[in-house]
Amino acid sequence: MRTGVRPRQLAVASVAGLVLTSLTACGGGDSSQPGASDGPASDAANASPSEPAVDLKASAPQGKYKVRIRTLKQWPKKSTPVKGEKRVWTVNVTDCSETSCNGKILSTSGAIYNFTWDGTNMELSRKPFKDKLTCQPSGWFKYRWDYTYPEAKVSGGSATTPPEQIEVVLEQSVTVTKKNNCDPSPTDALRIRSKVNGVRQK
Repeated sequence: MRTGVRPRQLAVASVAGLVLTSLTACGGGDSSQPGASDGPASDAANASPSEPAVDLKASAPQGKYKVRIRTLKQWPKKSTPVKGEKRVWTVNVTDCSETSCNGKILSTSGAIYNFTWDGTNMELSRKPFKDKLTCQPSGWFKYRWDYTYPEAKVSGGSATTPPEQIEVVLEQSVTVTKKNNCDPSPTDALRIRSKVNGVRQK
C-alpha cells in the first residue's frame, strides 16, 4: 500500500444513555387546614408525578452537530500518525414506529450513516468503504475499510428534546482484499481507534 494512502475517518455514530429531565415533586395538601386527613385524596396530592412519556421522534438526535475526531490509538504503532479532523453531521429522522425511529447522518466528509433510536439508545451502522489504488510502475491493490462503534453516549436531551451532545468511540480497520505487484507500506495505519465528539448547533 502506498504511503500516501490515508484512511477515511468518518464519524459517525451506537449512542446510549439519554438523560431524561425529571420533574420536581409537587407539594402536598396543607395539613393545618380544618378537616385535613391522610386519606386517599391527601395521598394523591403528595404523590410524586411520573416522568413524562418519551416522544420518540422529538427526543431523537436531529439537526446539525459540529463534530471533532481525535485519534486514540492506531496500529501498527510505528505507522504515520493520523491527525484529528473536524466535520459537520446533519442528522435526520426518516420514519418512526411505536417502538423506534430510523434515521440517517450525512457528514461533510461524504460519509452516510444509518441509525436507530428507541428513546434511550442510538445504534449506528455504516457500509464498508471499498476502493482500488495503483502502485508504481504497474501494480494495484483493492482494499476495504470496516467500521464499528463499541462505545457511545448522548447527553443534554430530554423526553421531548434531542440530545445536545453525542460522544462515540469509532474503530475502523482496513483489509487488502486483492493485490497485484503491490504490498502494503509499513507506514500505513491498518487499524484506528478514534473519539468522536459532536455538539448540536442552535
